[in-house]
Amino acid sequence: MQYPENIVRMIVWEVTRSCNLNCVHCRAASHLGPYPGELSTEKCLRLIDDITSVSQPVIILTGGEPLLRPDIFEIAAYGTRKGLRMVMATNGTLVDKAIVRKMIESGIRRVSISIDGKDAQSHDVFRGEAGAFDGAMRGIEAMKSVGMEFQINTTITTANLHQIKDIHDLALKIGAAAHHIFLLVPTGRGKDLAEQAITAADYEETLLWFYQESLTCEIQLKATCAPHYFRIMHQNKTKGAQPAKKAGWNSENGFVWKSSKRFLTGILSLASRRFFVAIFCMIESFLPPSAAAPGNR
Repeated sequence: MQYPENIVRMIVWEVTRSCNLNCVHCRAASHLGPYPGELSTEKCLRLIDDITSVSQPVIILTGGEPLLRPDIFEIAAYGTRKGLRMVMATNGTLVDKAIVRKMIESGIRRVSISIDGKDAQSHDVFRGEAGAFDGAMRGIEAMKSVGMEFQINTTITTANLHQIKDIHDLALKIGAAAHHIFLLVPTGRGKDLAEQAITAADYEETLLWFYQESLTCEIQLKATCAPHYFRIMHQNKTKGAQPAKKAGWNSENGFVWKSSKRFLTGILSLASRRFFVAIFCMIESFLPPSAAAPGNR
């Protein structure tokens, strides 16, 4: 099937709000749940049918904690059979060798693990549960032993800004395929961290360091929730200079964020015009008639 040039290339799908951690920055304000109204397996598969009728994007299965959905590998396998590149974002604490084998069997191509501190003390405070760092490291070791490619994701606040280079070194040391940094968006539980958003000067310094690192780094680097990163790239690139590794989950043409229950949100990048358009789309079939206009949780 032929698709138009400017189509969705990536969908971040919150398949559940349930989570076994209590991360201080969580956009979804997730707890263990259960939460009523989440899509059934049948509706999830129908959604994949709808997606593939218009595009062939990368699908990032996330949450909450996606591994808390009993049907997660059925969903992943169906997407794989439909020709989609299926990947997963997890906190890593529920990952063991048996889980990794199921990931591989269902066609999941890469897994991201969130690491927000250089050690257990700092990471566990951020994630709201003792043992989160050690659990994530065990999950990473399981993926390495079975042969699943993984990347490290890091949300940056004033609490861990001074550790970002150490976290990056850790990502290199443990064999990650990529390191993606996320700048804090103060919504959900993250709204209580608004005072921990880094300053404009720190943004500039951090993103400039990250760009310069990308020119020689042996793994893929990508900045998210930081559109000004593209300005820094264009202002500082020298003729012919390119990142040593291109970002594996990145999309030139845009992405959509899909909630497990309520609405789609996203950002479409029209690269040829060099601007971004914010998109907020309700899917009426998944909403009660009285639902309010969509917005960030």
